[in-house]
Amino acid sequence: MDDIGELVRSGRGIRAICVITWNADRIRPWVTAMNPDVLGDGSDWKTLSPDLDPIVVEALRGLTLTVNHNNTISAGFEKDQVVGVLLAMRDARIPIDADAMQGWALAHGWAGKNPERLAQYVRDINGGKRPRARHVLRADYIE
Repeated sequence: MDDIGELVRSGRGIRAICVITWNADRIRPWVTAMNPDVLGDGSDWKTLSPDLDPIVVEALRGLTLTVNHNNTISAGFEKDQVVGVLLAMRDARIPIDADAMQGWALAHGWAGKNPERLAQYVRDINGGKRPRARHVLRADYIE
């Protein structure tokens, strides 16, 4: 998925891409989120990634509208927004999946290395780390 992000990041005005993979599991979250036209034998794609929790999808939609995708989510307002939402979901025990969220972000216009960075934040949080953020959401945000 990082390679797909790099391709989209470096190519302005890409209207279509053809992806050939030797390991279907590496891009399965992106295929699940993007629902592309599959050419040839589609047997690898009969089993897709599990759907993201609807709360996670809604949070990602909100972040997509909130953050400036011309900026990195590694610092400043954008980092505070992303980390704050991820920590709120973790605190509410909503399962967050790094690969599935990265695939969703790639499929929904997140730019630069932000989809990759989003996945790293999720991996860190799932691993027990608590990235710093100046913006802390209220405890009832998820409710």
